[in-house]
Amino acid sequence: MQEDVNSWALLIEFIKADYYQTFGKVISFSGFMKAYFRSVGGFKFSVWLRIVRFFYLQDKKLLCTISKLIYKHYMIKYGIEILYTARIGKGLVIHHFGGITFGIESMGENCSVRPGVV
Repeated sequence: MQEDVNSWALLIEFIKADYYQTFGKVISFSGFMKAYFRSVGGFKFSVWLRIVRFFYLQDKKLLCTISKLIYKHYMIKYGIEILYTARIGKGLVIHHFGGITFGIESMGENCSVRPGVV
């Protein structure tokens, strides 16, 4: 069974792995900020997917609700629908946005998601 984002250290590790798979570089603070604010929505969505999943597993209702609002905003904005309840391994890459829907319970590590995937 694969790991899940059930601690702060694992949350950061998952986001680092997503960054590395997306951009091919080891993450730095400035690199993260550039990727988050300048990149197209796939990486930004995956960050919030991880954050919501973390608070969901920690049973932090208020923080989960607040982060869910941001997650849903990006879900609608970028047309990506991946449930935060799904267990997704490290290294998630969403190459394009729009027309991506997953109704899954789990997904392995180093997955690349392309447009038109259902």
